[in-house]
This record gives sequence, C-alpha cells and structure tokens, in this order.
Amino acid sequence: MFQGETAITVDDKGRLAVPTAYRDLVRDCGNRLVITYNPFESGCLFLYPQKEWERVRDAVNALPSTRSAHRRMQRNLVGSAMPVELDGNGRIGIPA
Repeated sequence: MFQGETAITVDDKGRLAVPTAYRDLVRDCGNRLVITYNPFESGCLFLYPQKEWERVRDAVNALPSTRSAHRRMQRNLVGSAMPVELDGNGRIGIPA
C-alpha cells in the first residue's frame, strides 16, 4: 500500500509521473493500479494497487446506501475508479 501525500503535475498528454520511491512498489503489484477521485478533497486523486483497491471498493460498497453520505462516497470514489498501468517511463495516464 502507498502512503503519503505528493504534489504531482500532469503533463500535456494527461500523464503523471509516479514518484520514484513508489515505482518498485508498483512493479511489485504487477503494475496493476486503480486511480480514483478523492471524495474528501477537490483536485486530488487516490492511487491504489489493484488488490488493495478491491478491499477498499468492497468496504465502501458494503456501507448502507440509506445514508446520503454513503451513496455519495460510493458514487464518487467507486464510480470514478479506473484501472491504469505504469508505462516504461514510470508514468500513468489519467483517464478522461
């Protein structure tokens, strides 16, 4: 699992460079990542290894949808999640 907060710029082609400190961790999880919006802070993204994302997704989807805050989290966090892979230069493309 990745931990920390890093300010990263996005290039003209919609790619961001994964910090060097995390690249070995990304390779250890088979370059399989999931990117999604941070529902708590505008303009921020979450990046999860695929297996960790599956646990997060299942936990969020298990929340009772009778509460509007839960529905909003399910819609924003889970609904916007997309699989991405690290390219040969250590970048990932942000889906449109």
